[in-house]
Amino acid sequence: RGLHATATRGPRAGRGHPGPEEQPDASTLTATFWNEALETIDPATQRALETRRLRRQLAYTARTSPFYRAKWAESGSDVRRIRDIDQIADLPFTEKTELQAAQDAAPPFGTNVCAPMDRLVRMQATGGTTSRPMRMALTRRDIAVYGEIGARAAWSAGLRPGDLLFECMNYAMYAGGVNDHMTFETLGACVA
Repeated sequence: RGLHATATRGPRAGRGHPGPEEQPDASTLTATFWNEALETIDPATQRALETRRLRRQLAYTARTSPFYRAKWAESGSDVRRIRDIDQIADLPFTEKTELQAAQDAAPPFGTNVCAPMDRLVRMQATGGTTSRPMRMALTRRDIAVYGEIGARAAWSAGLRPGDLLFECMNYAMYAGGVNDHMTFETLGACVA
């Protein structure tokens, strides 16, 4: 079925979050990659994986988001015809004002949200520096994917289990604070 975001990881080797007594293996702390299987795949395999995941995401979004279903119908776009990742440019661009209108029409998250309310476990918002904040909702799966991607980025920047990281982000509804904190914990760093 292809590679998964959590296939193999630096110190985790696919085991998920360590238990409270588990210590990182010193030999893996110098590993170059957090998820070597995913981060070193050949370009053709990566392209096939991206295309497969894009098609799955487009089908899910078309089925579950009234906002995108209407937007794509208005523009004459049929996401079932997207066969390659390059064709994503054929879809209409989404403007922030459209998302704001969707949130105004169906608060708190808008008609663009795909997951039902009983699957949402976290509400966050953008900072609103260029206009009003945009609210977003995350499922447990969204949070796990965010943590995995963030752990890859932090690992490539040199963060390792056993490191102490001082997190200076806002912990209110701002999207960066809690998500970044959880990313660093996914990697195994101590976050202050």
